[in-house]
Amino acid sequence: MNAAALDAMTPLQRTIVERALALAKELEATAGAAPAGQVIDRCESLLLGDGREFLRRALEDTLQAQVDALEKKGRPAGPAPVARPAATRGGRRGR
Repeated sequence: MNAAALDAMTPLQRTIVERALALAKELEATAGAAPAGQVIDRCESLLLGDGREFLRRALEDTLQAQVDALEKKGRPAGPAPVARPAATRGGRRGR
């Protein structure tokens, strides 16, 4: 991925891509360091822990970005609350 592609991304996209690349590097290192016959087990163990954390953080960051965007926009337009008219204190006249 070139610098122009990274510059065109939103901050959320950039964060997720950076974390994905870090996870991929860790996965490659784990696979390279695993003894013969244990590559799948070691990589799977890494992904069950760190992969789950990656997904959790991606979801958390996505939801937080949505909250921030909504707070920046403010409340949606809607009907304004109206106060109730004051009750009449006097009685009826002329009856």
